[in-house]
Parts: sequence; structure tokens; C-alpha cells
Amino acid sequence: MNDKELLTDWAVTWLKHKDIFLKQITQIEEHTGEYDVMVRKTTQDQFVLIRPQLSDLKELAPNLKEKNVYVFVLNTKANVDAVLQNWYALIKNPKLCMVFVNPRSSTETKWVLYPATHERITERSALKRGLYALFETVEVWVG
Repeated sequence: MNDKELLTDWAVTWLKHKDIFLKQITQIEEHTGEYDVMVRKTTQDQFVLIRPQLSDLKELAPNLKEKNVYVFVLNTKANVDAVLQNWYALIKNPKLCMVFVNPRSSTETKWVLYPATHERITERSALKRGLYALFETVEVWVG
């Protein structure tokens, strides 16, 4: 199983788990055009992108506009650096959620970032330090 398949399986399981009490998910579709997973819900659909490595966040920009988007990435320093370098683009969508994952971690397996919310509640001068502190709560992905 490659990294993207592993991350997709983990993401779908996690999204189902989050819905265990509310039971709003009506359907989950994989490989739906520009999105890797589409989660159909009784309230609002969730658009899911699976990107093991964030080589260029600019390619994600068309997918992030005002939609309820989840982006699942592996917990690597390079991915955190990519988020920091593209912070101003990411904070434009208040519904964007990024989930940094290491499915093989022996401790916590994920940390979650809502860039727009994070921007409102933290000081800009502490952004890098804060993101690295979150990053360190999960073991680094080493493939």
C-alpha cells in the first residue's frame, strides 16, 4: 500500500469515526473529480484532498475556495514548512481543515489545524513556534 492509499484509508476511517454519534454521513465517494474523497452529509458536504506531501500549495488553491475542505497530509517537517510558506493563502478559507497524520505513530496519530481560526487566536510572531509545537505532538512520518 502506498502513502496515498494508507492516508486515504486512515482519513475515511477517521471521518466515519467523527460521525459516529451525529450520523450525518449519507455516502462516501472516493476519486470524485478534483477531490480524492467526497463525504455526503445531511448538513453540508465535505470535500477531501489527500496529499501525502505538500509540494506546492498553489495547486490546491482552486479546491479551497469557501468550501468545507479537509486536507490530509503526512506529519513531516516539509509539510509544516509548506503551510508556513503559504499561510496567507490558507487563512482565506474559514472552513479549511488540515489534518497532519502519522498512522503508524505509537502515541498520538494526528493533529488538526484550522488556519483561519488559528490566525484569529494566536499572535503572528508565535505562528512558527506554535505550529512546530503541534507538529511535535505526533511522531514524524518516515515512510
